[in-house]
Amino acid sequence: MVTFVHKPHRPVQGHFMIDTNSINARGKDDDMTRIEGWSKNQVVEVIMADDVVQELQPYRPGARKGAGFIYTIKQAGEEAPPEDIRQIVFPEGYAQDEAKRKNQENDVRILASARKHGRILITKDGDSQRQPGGMLGHATELANVGIRVMHPSEAVAFVERLIAERDRVEHEMAELTGGKRPDWVGKD
Repeated sequence: MVTFVHKPHRPVQGHFMIDTNSINARGKDDDMTRIEGWSKNQVVEVIMADDVVQELQPYRPGARKGAGFIYTIKQAGEEAPPEDIRQIVFPEGYAQDEAKRKNQENDVRILASARKHGRILITKDGDSQRQPGGMLGHATELANVGIRVMHPSEAVAFVERLIAERDRVEHEMAELTGGKRPDWVGKD
């Protein structure tokens, strides 16, 4: 006789990296607050690229908030931003202005880090009149080179679908086995 054992598993397949512009330093972004809560409860994994950590250093509230995340560390030889990503996001080339060029190079490195670590990048880049296009405006082209980008609201909707499916499975397993559902079902 074969005995079936089901081990409930709270985490869902939400593996994210957050961009600098999605740091919820003052806790006023409801979508990012939800993502942070899921991360705290180990429902999803959220990390930051070390380039984001470096960008946050001059900004106290953001730096404090960023200190709570695991972040990547660049290895030797990873300094040059990948050309395939640059051509997608900045097809005209980098800006002549040094500060803007550094920001653009940083964006490309953050996208490369998301690809390298197999993470969905949560960003607001391209979500404003001041910066039309950006990462979100090139989501389809970025997906073609292995980089998935989402606005915080898209990430919330994505995780909600994953949680709903996970909870459905747990309900079915409880019915099939006569066991009880985990106490976190329906609460995430």
